[in-house]
Amino acid sequence: MACVTKRRGKWVLDYRDRKGKRHWESFRTRKEADAALAERLEQLKRGTYTAPGKEKRFEELAEAWEKVTKPHVKENTWADYDGQVRIHLRPFFDGFKLPEITVEDVERFASKSAEKGIGARTVNKCLTRLVQMFKYAGRHGWIHSNPAQYVKKLKESDADARDEVDDAILTPDEFQKALEKAPPNWQLVIKMAALTGMRQGELLGLKWKYVDLQKAEVHAREQFTAGRWSTLKTKAGRRTVPLPTELVNDLRKHKLASPRKAAEDLVFATSKGKPHSHSNLNSRGWKPALRRAGLTDRKFHSLRHTYASTLIRNNVSMKVVSTLCGHSSISITMDVYSHLLPDSTEGIADALVGTLLGAGGSKTVASGQ
Repeated sequence: MACVTKRRGKWVLDYRDRKGKRHWESFRTRKEADAALAERLEQLKRGTYTAPGKEKRFEELAEAWEKVTKPHVKENTWADYDGQVRIHLRPFFDGFKLPEITVEDVERFASKSAEKGIGARTVNKCLTRLVQMFKYAGRHGWIHSNPAQYVKKLKESDADARDEVDDAILTPDEFQKALEKAPPNWQLVIKMAALTGMRQGELLGLKWKYVDLQKAEVHAREQFTAGRWSTLKTKAGRRTVPLPTELVNDLRKHKLASPRKAAEDLVFATSKGKPHSHSNLNSRGWKPALRRAGLTDRKFHSLRHTYASTLIRNNVSMKVVSTLCGHSSISITMDVYSHLLPDSTEGIADALVGTLLGAGGSKTVASGQ
């Protein structure tokens, strides 16, 4: 029978769990002990009881969740997950006992992150990871409710997203300056990124067998991301992109000068024939190019935004842009780039007449009948 007794100047809570194991907890006052007894009995009744000292902490959850999640997701997907947990979640939640994390704690994480200037999209991705991690904890009985599932996500501003894309896009003059100032051995990969819209991992993992210089096209099939190889995730991602004549000529020269030109060899390889790392491409190629050209810092991904925006401004349809970029849905393309489309209605009415009625307009006149 659960009870509270006084022993050696302390109030001791004495009770058994559902398996019959006996537990003791000490408190300074009778009031604290009585409150704890009522709480333990309620927990035992609901099946949410965890023995004191046995609660898992957030860092233990993060490590356990990584072990079961990492093997089942693509490498680039895991790179995103890892960044969210390691950079944002663990610095805030490490040290917390899992049963003690409340909805208010999660809300405080979201608000504090926003105050630090972390984007709403990033915060919302972190909240999604928390929901997944707490679900895992719930399956193992470490917690009995998921505090993250009740937290409302931050509103993502369309204007902020548009500004982010606009800031990333290079003007023709900026791109030419960056290309000119790039270290010579990195110029071609930078040029190809802007003229094909291929992702960084797709370029680093590009093999000669995927480059058809006769047909002037490149096939995106694999990628090298986070130090590992993987096939592209979606059918749309596995795409064919046309190559401009100038780039075909550059690739021909590059292949002739390369000691490795077999089908399985990499187009952009290290001196040992291995793929370059993302950090090498950025720290030794892209960042120095921007710095020497006197341009503001941008991610390498800005070359992909530059490619898409240039197509749109040359009146290429959104459907074609979506296909060439490898987006899984045209809605993704529209969400990112629709603000680049012309929105003026000037001349539209006259254009209708010119198209439907011909240059001279209609020869008929309303008779009033």
